[in-house]
Amino acid sequence: MSEFSYDLLGRSLSGNPFFPKDVSGFLHKQTKFIKTIKSFDDFNPDDIYEAYLLSFINDEVSMLKRYSNSVILYNATLKDEKDLLKALVYGCDGVVLSHKNYNLSKTATHFGLSVIFEAKSKTELIKASFYKADIFYVSKNLFSSIPKNKIIISKDKDELVNGVII
Repeated sequence: MSEFSYDLLGRSLSGNPFFPKDVSGFLHKQTKFIKTIKSFDDFNPDDIYEAYLLSFINDEVSMLKRYSNSVILYNATLKDEKDLLKALVYGCDGVVLSHKNYNLSKTATHFGLSVIFEAKSKTELIKASFYKADIFYVSKNLFSSIPKNKIIISKDKDELVNGVII
């Protein structure tokens, strides 16, 4: 896959037929299941999940977006605005931001992407709250620290109510 310039990615948005879905409205108030995909080979069209958490971004993501009604979330190390724009152009609905790049949340929201804040400690959870986080990706030791009106995404299935299970 060749790298496209920031300018070219921005110009390609006008021809993009897939606008991001509102992830918070989709995930709110029900326990949902998300399939983690590390490569497109892990995708099985017979398995219907409500959302997919991807650790890659390429042309195949556009195919997943086109042939699936599922929410597509991008979970990888994002370095700058160009990575956000690339996620948007290829069809992602939201991005997972680690504590190192919470500062990209305003840009991601401006682009129309939903933002999920990954927190591994209470300090990171507090930092995320300064960015007005509504969706958190945490382990079960932080469940009790998150207000009831927020959405939780977790790999831990125990004790998760009204959240999302990966």
